[in-house]
Amino acid sequence: MAFKEENIAIPTSYGDILVHIYGNRAKHPLVTFHDVGLNAEDNFRNFFQFSTAPELTEEFCIYNINAPGQESEAAKLHIGYHYPTMDDLALMVDEIVTHLNLKCFIGLGYGAGAYIMLKYALKHPHKLDALILINSISNASTWYEWGKEKINVSELRHCGITPLVVDFLMWRNFGNHIEKDNPQLVKRYRDYFEELPNPTNLAAFLESYLNRKSIEFEPNPSKELMVLQIVGERIYSLTDANHIRHKFEPTKTELINIANCSGRVLDESPDKVTEAVMLFLQGVGFFPALNVHEIVQRKASENK
Repeated sequence: MAFKEENIAIPTSYGDILVHIYGNRAKHPLVTFHDVGLNAEDNFRNFFQFSTAPELTEEFCIYNINAPGQESEAAKLHIGYHYPTMDDLALMVDEIVTHLNLKCFIGLGYGAGAYIMLKYALKHPHKLDALILINSISNASTWYEWGKEKINVSELRHCGITPLVVDFLMWRNFGNHIEKDNPQLVKRYRDYFEELPNPTNLAAFLESYLNRKSIEFEPNPSKELMVLQIVGERIYSLTDANHIRHKFEPTKTELINIANCSGRVLDESPDKVTEAVMLFLQGVGFFPALNVHEIVQRKASENK
């Protein structure tokens, strides 16, 4: 599918932030935030432009936000730059949304980006039509996670992209049973991580993520906000996803656990993700006349 594409730098309190925009700005906005180890393009572009049904992407204009210094051609963050905390990154999202004059939008976050989008949504529920969280998390790092991430922050800063760092990033994305995943997909991501261009910038984002705090939910964060969570069965415990789900109105939240899938659900199960997202958004009021099951079956046949 042909997209109109724009790359714009938006001034914020944390520097100029690169936002990739796909589609017609007259369409309804869908705003994304990516995971650690990836940038906005590499986290979402393949899914939206090639793997999902055009009926989904034609409905929206997609705004992919990069965390500071994470875009593929980013300059090295200058000495003395104070990297934003996860709370700051949620504030940065609001500055970008305000700059773009987006009155209401669908939020989509992946991994660390899901944490950021959830923080944003709790402060600004009136600005979201719906919230989609992939591999969502709301708790602080466990001691085990904190230790692994701290070691790799140091490795990135002092040694760059080493085998230790690559193994850590593969673990974050594929878990402990990488042999069960598609070998071509595993190789693609290993090659990608080995070529990451900006290890010190990545270290800053990773450190911000490992220092995150557990999200404190108000007794009734939003009675109206509709939330979809999608997790890969082989890598993510449902404990945190269920914790998030129970903080919202039960009739307005969904949790999809994709079987036989690692953390890379957009790559491994694009048809299942497409179906879950489109059915969820039908419940919000988008494309009410479409037969989602037919659309997904057709796209699945094309992808084979």
